[in-house]
Amino acid sequence: SYYYWNDMLRRILLAEICPRMLEMGKTNRALQLANMADNFLPKVVGVKSDLHYSNHFFEMIDSLGLDVAKSYTANIRNPKSEFDRYLNQRGYTDSDYLNDILGTQCLRNLRYSEAVGYLENVSQGYWASLKVGDHMGPYLNRYEFALEMHILEKKIGIVTNPDIKGKYMYKLGIEIRQSFETHWGLTQYYKGTNFVDQVCIKRDWESDKYTSAARRRAQSLINEALQTVTDPELAADLHYRLNHFRTVAQKYPDTAKGRLVRGECDKWIDYDINNK
Repeated sequence: SYYYWNDMLRRILLAEICPRMLEMGKTNRALQLANMADNFLPKVVGVKSDLHYSNHFFEMIDSLGLDVAKSYTANIRNPKSEFDRYLNQRGYTDSDYLNDILGTQCLRNLRYSEAVGYLENVSQGYWASLKVGDHMGPYLNRYEFALEMHILEKKIGIVTNPDIKGKYMYKLGIEIRQSFETHWGLTQYYKGTNFVDQVCIKRDWESDKYTSAARRRAQSLINEALQTVTDPELAADLHYRLNHFRTVAQKYPDTAKGRLVRGECDKWIDYDINNK
């Protein structure tokens, strides 16, 4: 920044004090200090910073987990001491920003009902300012996705018809998987770990515990959906969407998708049960 006092403040807080606070389990204080270190200078000189997703504070709150983020935000909204107020006033505590972070972490944890509660409070203008819209698939924003997933979960719990329930389970499983793959902007802020001018190490979310758990949940829902449906046409269609062509040809040969597979395959022997 070329402002000596701010550079020293950042050096002391980010390199020395914050790591020690984290080691001591004082995550709220570490986040408060990191937030102040990243945002103190813009407040002093009266400049609006646009680096709120590319600084130490964000990388810290994005990697420490949902419970920590919720505890920190609760302290922002209801400070416990004058020192809390002092630190909070010197950080970036925009309501849209914090609600988006909390809601996104809820989506990452597959807690869709809770995500709706946070994301419904994020303004439309704020959604437009994010730069991951091209990676959200058919959804306009994270709130729309959270609401859709919450509704699907409720329907699965209510519906008794096995075919309808199976379709809902299949859709939920696919949407979960997509939200960590092609549509990663629904649960993440970036993809990859190395960026130009990054100030700290990025989280490698593609192989972390949240992504692994989500993929397991998605596969479990899809498998259960296939076991739940009873209509052969629907079962064949779901298997076809998953590229289970051998299954379609062998188990559902008289369905529309079965006839399609048998009519378009280059060699019927590819799907012959005796030629695996």
